[in-house]
Amino acid sequence: MSTRVTARWAFNVNEWNPSDEQYQQVLSFVQPEEKSRINRFHSIEDAKLALIGRCLMRLLFCKIYKSKWKSIQFSRTKENKPILVKPDFDHVINFNISHHGDWVVLVAGESSLIGVDLMKVELPFNQTIDEFFEILKEQFSDYEWNVITNPNHTRFQQLHQFYQYWCLKESYVKAVGLGLNLDLKSIEFHLSNETPNLSGNTQLTKSKTQLFIENELQPEWKFEETYLDELHCVSIAYNVMEEGKDIKLQNFEKIHIEEIIKFAEKFIGIALTDSLDELIQKEKITPQLAMKVLVQFDKSITEALDTKVRNKATFKAGHLHTYRFCDEVWTFIIKNPNFKLESDQVLVDKIKIVACNSKKPGEAENKS
Repeated sequence: MSTRVTARWAFNVNEWNPSDEQYQQVLSFVQPEEKSRINRFHSIEDAKLALIGRCLMRLLFCKIYKSKWKSIQFSRTKENKPILVKPDFDHVINFNISHHGDWVVLVAGESSLIGVDLMKVELPFNQTIDEFFEILKEQFSDYEWNVITNPNHTRFQQLHQFYQYWCLKESYVKAVGLGLNLDLKSIEFHLSNETPNLSGNTQLTKSKTQLFIENELQPEWKFEETYLDELHCVSIAYNVMEEGKDIKLQNFEKIHIEEIIKFAEKFIGIALTDSLDELIQKEKITPQLAMKVLVQFDKSITEALDTKVRNKATFKAGHLHTYRFCDEVWTFIIKNPNFKLESDQVLVDKIKIVACNSKKPGEAENKS
């Protein structure tokens, strides 16, 4: 299978200000051990970054690779790199996440090692640029340091260049999974003659940077460098084994919390049905009890949709293919609908809409 990048996603945590109820809802989407780890953060902002990172990992295998949300299971390598445990795939899927400042990013690729690093261009607290540079200078080769401290650039431009180099190094280290075992000074990056991006230009993506290890060119390694906003730079590293193979450059796709919730909750009912079936087969519960649970689930979902959902969507139907009305339930198959959400439009080939009476049993009709 040839190398390809299947996801370049970015989530702006600064734009997500959840209620306590929604935060706990999203927290319930991740594995118990990850939930416990996230709850140990003292800062809510750090907790949000970590939580969204875990949710993006699950969204990747749910949205792109069609796995059930609850069936997805992750672990960590001894270098603390997240890895997929379940489900199994017949080909290699690598993924990596990074978060800093206001953003969380995820990248994924097939038949390739892949890593990503994100940094906000800022000075650490109570340090000048000179003090900051002095501490980290030893992590760079003489060649790299001369580029970073180019006297023709302003000090802030030098800081931009520093973080770009740091992202390049970290994205490669994360791709190969060596962590602290790799000497950062031994990996040297040579920038191309592409237009330098020293002001946070989000429309510019650089892809010609070369990697040298112990002064030897590594032609199979490719890098993408860009900005998510004026202060957040990001680098993707991946190896391409086919000689002459170029990966199509694409911008990061922005992910919103509504999409995460949609995919997570889509499988809650399915997971409940599967769990009940398993309990019946093991003779832990009776079919009658399982039916009562499903009826209560339907009632609770109906009430939640009626009282707690605030987002709205409209759609224009392209063509009504078929419809059916049975036992107070309408079913519609619509081809080529155009959905308009709060900030996006979505075109799909076909949808199935199931509509039922939202009134609770025994509740009187509202006659006005």
